[in-house]
Amino acid sequence: MTSSSTSTADYRDYPKHIINQSYSPHSNLNNLDIILLRPYDRNDISKIWIVYIHGGAWRDPRKTKSGISASLPHLYASAAASHIAGIASLNYRLSPHPTFPVKPGDSADLAARSAQHPTHINDAIDALRWLKTEWGVRDGGYVLVGHSCGGTMAMQIMTSEGRKWKTREQVKALSGEKGEEGKDTPMPRVVMPVEAITDLPKLVANHAEQNMYEDFVVGAFSKEREVWEEASPTKGTYRGEKWRDASLVILAHSKEDELVEWEQCDLLLDVLKAQGWKEKGSQIEADGKVSKEPGVRVLELRGKHDEIWEDGRELSRAINIAVERVMEMR
Repeated sequence: MTSSSTSTADYRDYPKHIINQSYSPHSNLNNLDIILLRPYDRNDISKIWIVYIHGGAWRDPRKTKSGISASLPHLYASAAASHIAGIASLNYRLSPHPTFPVKPGDSADLAARSAQHPTHINDAIDALRWLKTEWGVRDGGYVLVGHSCGGTMAMQIMTSEGRKWKTREQVKALSGEKGEEGKDTPMPRVVMPVEAITDLPKLVANHAEQNMYEDFVVGAFSKEREVWEEASPTKGTYRGEKWRDASLVILAHSKEDELVEWEQCDLLLDVLKAQGWKEKGSQIEADGKVSKEPGVRVLELRGKHDEIWEDGRELSRAINIAVERVMEMR
């Protein structure tokens, strides 16, 4: 699976798509796709991975790991391509959707689409651990990208420092203990939430006249507003030691987004800045040295919420910029 490149490698076979790789046995949605741009050498640390988490309000079965597909041709032709070791795009278990009910009597569909927090985020963590074991994805060796609720999950991974999330009952049972360590989860060098939901209570309040918002939040997180608060990236702490490898957050958002307002980007920006993250466009300081301080950058995109990934050009542009920032930091 993870063979090293050789002088006789046939590049005509690339890009190579390795699809539907199971990263855990929980359901038929616990899988991911791997895209290799060239023969893969897991010992080559000069190149980085892109890991993508799709959106869909934690419940839409039409939103899948294929959400990266439209961006791929643009990435292949970009300056970033020569620096990319591979791309992983993952599925995860979903919450129920009223328009797309679980098929009666279908136990496999039930297992895949009856999830509630923290199942979604823990699936994503399982996928990262699988990528570390099977493909050698290491701390600081990838860019973590998530669209919409996928962006929420990207930040949740960081605020938990790679630990599995617990239900409120499990947290109480731990009596103040942290539980498992997050050392088995590789952490990214750059985190890029795209059109992300960062404050669940605020999002619901802003759209109080649209039942859809509260419906999907309740479906994914229960009716307990304390759970919404705890799960929101704006409530996270971003000073843990695991941030030693994640030195840049890129908040990518469009002012044309008709579903997730720009305020969600600003709210997380304010939190990061209050915790010591400096807003910057580059990790290169005026004296030419690479900044070692954690930085945050706002990247304005163009297009509506789903156009960003459906068209692919803006998502590709954002990924290209993230890869450029990684190269600056080396």
